[in-house]
Amino acid sequence: QSLSTNTEPASGRVESDPIRAACLVCPQLYTVNVDSTYDAIASEYDYLTIPHWKDKFVFQFIDELPGKRILDVGCGTGRNAILFTSEGLEYTGIDFSHGMLSVAEHCSPEAASFARMNICELGFRSEAFDGFLSITSYMHLPKLRLPLALLEAKRVLVPSGVGLISIPYGTHEGMYAPINEYGKILSNCWLTDKLLDVVTHIGFDILCVEEIGIHSSDMIVVIVKKK
Repeated sequence: QSLSTNTEPASGRVESDPIRAACLVCPQLYTVNVDSTYDAIASEYDYLTIPHWKDKFVFQFIDELPGKRILDVGCGTGRNAILFTSEGLEYTGIDFSHGMLSVAEHCSPEAASFARMNICELGFRSEAFDGFLSITSYMHLPKLRLPLALLEAKRVLVPSGVGLISIPYGTHEGMYAPINEYGKILSNCWLTDKLLDVVTHIGFDILCVEEIGIHSSDMIVVIVKKK
């Protein structure tokens, strides 16, 4: 294991895309930092939180993959690595928190690799992966920057590559304290129709969408496919 991408650098990006351009000229849209809070809770994170996804979505995602290379966008402590490597997949996890990646490096299978990376500026060549997953990571983005993150995810997917996205359902936008003593981080919830509008506009087909425990667990899970 190492903090290495194992891929060629990204190249040939097209900054003339109107969504990407809008984000790039407004840097304040995506400079909200959450890494310091996650650095602080890294050693306790797996004991204080539980996954927000169900196995049926993960295994549907696996069934739809056209190949074995997957990218975990916002991998945190890498707790998804065991599940995916045990299924014979080539797992790469990225996160922006040094602390979370340190835990991932020490606790994950040797077959997994990790890198510190901004989820809106992926340092991978185009079509490097067969699938990506983002388990509640996109909630930390200002809403106007989600299209840029999805464009990057789409760029690194092969044709017909698939993605698994989970994100909190609701209207909350702003700061919240995931674990009170460690401070606040940005958390933006989404309404299902608004999220699907963004996803389809980027150029993904929707394979599955489900609202889990609305007004209880309050999560949206979407499986997408690159057109």
